[in-house]
Amino acid sequence: MSWIKRHLNWSLLLAFLLIVIVLMALIPSSASEDLIHFRNGLGAISWTIVAGWVLRQKKRSLCYLLLLFIPIVGELVIILIPSSKPKIKNTCLDQTPGTE
Repeated sequence: MSWIKRHLNWSLLLAFLLIVIVLMALIPSSASEDLIHFRNGLGAISWTIVAGWVLRQKKRSLCYLLLLFIPIVGELVIILIPSSKPKIKNTCLDQTPGTE
């Protein structure tokens, strides 16, 4: 398992920072207003895609993406959602007596 999948919350944070840094480098704040709106929209779409990927890796519903509409609190909730743990099957208890 790769580092990215083992550390989903850090991956989400690093992806967000990478998106911000790349978009700020490509389209500086001194650009025209239309380009700034385009940059912000592209950042929001990228952030939604990354957050969706993280939710899928945590085996959670994509309906949690609606939380992104709540500033700051929504992002924190997505980070704090725990990953679902796979249920461990006890093979000793699942066997019926006499069936070996």
